Amino acid sequence: MIAKFDYHVPATLKEACEMKQEYGSSGVIVAGGSDVYAKLHDGNHRYDHVIDIKKIPEMKGIEWSEQEGLSLGAAVTHHEIERHPVITERYQVLVQGVRTVGSLQVRNRGTIGGNICTAAPSADGVGPLLVLNSECVIHGIGGERIVPLAEFFTGPKRTVLRSDEVLVRVRMKNPASRYGGAYFKYGRRNAMEIALLNISVYLEVDDDNKTCTEMRIALGTSAPTPIRVHKTEQYFIGKDLTDNEAVAKGGDLVIEEASPRSSWRANSNFRLTLLRQLVPRTVKTAYKSLIEE
Repeated sequence: MIAKFDYHVPATLKEACEMKQEYGSSGVIVAGGSDVYAKLHDGNHRYDHVIDIKKIPEMKGIEWSEQEGLSLGAAVTHHEIERHPVITERYQVLVQGVRTVGSLQVRNRGTIGGNICTAAPSADGVGPLLVLNSECVIHGIGGERIVPLAEFFTGPKRTVLRSDEVLVRVRMKNPASRYGGAYFKYGRRNAMEIALLNISVYLEVDDDNKTCTEMRIALGTSAPTPIRVHKTEQYFIGKDLTDNEAVAKGGDLVIEEASPRSSWRANSNFRLTLLRQLVPRTVKTAYKSLIEE
């Protein structure tokens, strides 16, 4: 049974920020609520105030232009993303990630803003957004600020959001006209699963169709927060992506940047072994998606 709480539906960003500051740790922000309400049901979490922000206009909608790129309202659901024609055409790695979130019912409720702000190292939507160089539009009582998504997480379940701030939108530029993207989620089941680890890859190649000119790799459940592995990315620049030995070496390098923890779900050595094998495999999948366009 869920403990009683006061339910608030602010109509403006100003109201939402003021409520968040006023109620502090006794309040919680929700949009879809797929994570928060589940926690309330388990009896181990309690909030006196639930602040529902999904009716605030700035939190809604998917905007795209050739000049500005893509902008997602924090209250946009995963299902809205996975069925949007521009996103499915141009941001395939993001679609691959959000399609692994929960079930269709969960994706109809859960939002991209919630996936980010929960700040779980395993979040399926975050890795693709990291390799797309996304940034967060944050609003507080004092106004707006922009924070790169790569700087948004400060620890497990912790973010840069201040006591009066909410995430409003996530923005990213258009990817290159030709790029390869892939998302890989490792788990014990094919659905309704929290990732034991996940890998997101974005890459570009030279005119020869094989020499890497851009590589971005993000890992989930491989560190206290979702991370980019910059040294491994740099290694791939200039490498022939048809050279299996060169690609495999990337797996040896990536485990030097990862720091997964041991838990009841998997120990750290197992996760490192997976990363050594699965990062090169995901790079090959991303490269294949590019050359088979």
